[in-house]
Amino acid sequence: MHLPPSRFPRLGHLASSVNIWFLFFAGVATVITSIVAIFAITQSIIGSDTIAKRVLLRNRRQTICKTLNSFGIPNSNLRQANRDISKRAVMSGAEPSVQQEIEWLSKIALGFNPDWSRPFELNGFTKSKSPAEQLFDLSNAYDVFSKSLRAQSILSSSSLMKEQQGLASHMAKYLKLNAGFRSSKPRNPNANNLHVLTEIMDIELIHPRINFSPSFQIDDIGVIHNRTRTVVDGLYDSVALKRDGIDPNPIEISTSKKEKLSNILSSDRAFDGVLPALHGYHLQLDPQSGHLRLLLEISEISYSALIATHYFGENSGLGGTYDEQTPKAKGIDRLITLSMLPVSSDGFLLAAQRSDHVGVAKLKFAPAVNGNLELRDRIGLEVDRDLFQLPDLISATIREAKEELALEIDPKRVQILGLGKLSYEEEVNTTVLLTLASVDFTVDQILKNSKYADITEGAWELTGKFYKIAIPRDSKEAEVLIRWSLHSENVAPHLVLGVLAICLPYLSQEVDERMNEEDTLKFWNTRISRLLRAKGAKVPRSVVELDR
Repeated sequence: MHLPPSRFPRLGHLASSVNIWFLFFAGVATVITSIVAIFAITQSIIGSDTIAKRVLLRNRRQTICKTLNSFGIPNSNLRQANRDISKRAVMSGAEPSVQQEIEWLSKIALGFNPDWSRPFELNGFTKSKSPAEQLFDLSNAYDVFSKSLRAQSILSSSSLMKEQQGLASHMAKYLKLNAGFRSSKPRNPNANNLHVLTEIMDIELIHPRINFSPSFQIDDIGVIHNRTRTVVDGLYDSVALKRDGIDPNPIEISTSKKEKLSNILSSDRAFDGVLPALHGYHLQLDPQSGHLRLLLEISEISYSALIATHYFGENSGLGGTYDEQTPKAKGIDRLITLSMLPVSSDGFLLAAQRSDHVGVAKLKFAPAVNGNLELRDRIGLEVDRDLFQLPDLISATIREAKEELALEIDPKRVQILGLGKLSYEEEVNTTVLLTLASVDFTVDQILKNSKYADITEGAWELTGKFYKIAIPRDSKEAEVLIRWSLHSENVAPHLVLGVLAICLPYLSQEVDERMNEEDTLKFWNTRISRLLRAKGAKVPRSVVELDR
């Protein structure tokens, strides 16, 4: 019997093809599964951290170390440094920071050249290229490093690669920013300083505004943080310093003063905080934006060392005088503190009377906002940091305004008046960052709202008495304010500096002929000398005392 031919002759061939392709894809899946399994087993044996470390080592070597090598730094210096930082990134568990990366680069430069001058943001690493060129090259290297880590982040199941990639991106931006400011010739920060000596104080204005010219307006504050801390020998925690990676700079004081200092620190309101000290300052101009930046090099000083080296007299310090201090104590970096005059919406500057609980200038009127940038986190307060997690003095000033007056301030409305230096009977060689800020509240509204200030952090620093000071409209009103501030026993040097910084441009603004910097300073000195000779200035009508 013959069967009829199949109506579907190709079904058998199709079934065979499906089986072949099924076997093919099954084989591929088996191979992929085997590779993944082998990779997983390898990770479990050698650890994902080890793989991450190798990835960091290789990528740093091909990007950052390669660029540093082009500056002339030998590979022998770079290999060990690369291993150290890659190991620390894996083992520490702490979130990486720009500050740590800066210290790593500084260590490399110092290991290559013992005479190398810190910081590299100003001086570069070697003399093979200009500092700006080196910073630009290194910025590009960190940018490539960041992109390569992003592409290879699949190799790590932890957040390590993501953190390192973010750090590299921040470093690229930080270096590019500094390269831009460094590409033009630095300006002399002392070119137009004004020194004023009275019977009760010695003060100096550093780079004040001249005739309200934009070329003298400081637009930005930059900070280079040198991690050394001045401490009192025998009154610091060496273990904590070592843990934080900070080098101590101990100074000696007498046994009797050390006992008195210990008693001060054991009181209800005192604690041994960490504050910034000024090591140096520079003026830099960004040629692309025209912005003028004040770059501050800061170190650290403990509050106990501050009392021992800055405050004098039985009521505020440990007794004795500045001249009695040891050469080492005189040669330390000095405190930089913060001062802001709020400008109300109805046109007044606001000063406040300091309480008798503060360290210095007790019961004297000072700018309504005074305070310090703290360099160590503590309960209820974090260190003020900028985009790069570096110390931020403007943010610290804004925080102080909220603590002391319950006043919210927009960072964009803060104007930098310059730096000031002050010395008088109670306090010696302190530097002040002088600022003002306009707010959308009248004086009455500010005073009413100040009742809600932070009791723990700020309210206790003020008595509740204020001065509202009318902003001068011409040189005559400016002279009246300057004369009063120079002679009044109720005015703290901090407020004298603020009044001078605001009022001095009015003096020369109405002069017929246009004056340069040198002529302006001579003109100011002549006017101030005349005002100093005018004794017994009364409180002017433009200054009104108010109670909260």
